[in-house]
Amino acid sequence: MGSSGAGEMPATSLLIGPIDNGLQVEDGAAAITSSENGTAVDLGENHGPSPMRFAQLFGDITALDTGDANETYELELEESADNSTWTATGLKFSVAATGEFSKGVGIKERYVRLKKTLGGTTPSITFEAWLVPQTSF
Repeated sequence: MGSSGAGEMPATSLLIGPIDNGLQVEDGAAAITSSENGTAVDLGENHGPSPMRFAQLFGDITALDTGDANETYELELEESADNSTWTATGLKFSVAATGEFSKGVGIKERYVRLKKTLGGTTPSITFEAWLVPQTSF
């Protein structure tokens, strides 16, 4: 899919709104080969705590190693009021193939990050992912 500029919409049926690179939670610049906590995205001082705002987590997995048949990939969106203490948003899912994904999520706090948990012999995943708000942050 490649990087899209703010406001550009990729040709996909899974995306519900325009992509804003300021809300990118994974940039796809390099393969991820071990578990990691993503870089925090600041949704702005007017966001959080509560009320819950709804968004889509949209992503495009361009490479995924399944060569040893024991690799596992789990993505979890976390949130924080202070960019220090992180809690689960309730969105946690496994991926097993390349291609696009789309998941709905409710966010109550100012900061979000995408936690990646990888397992197996030679895990490697490359993907881009964005939050796409259903209401303004």
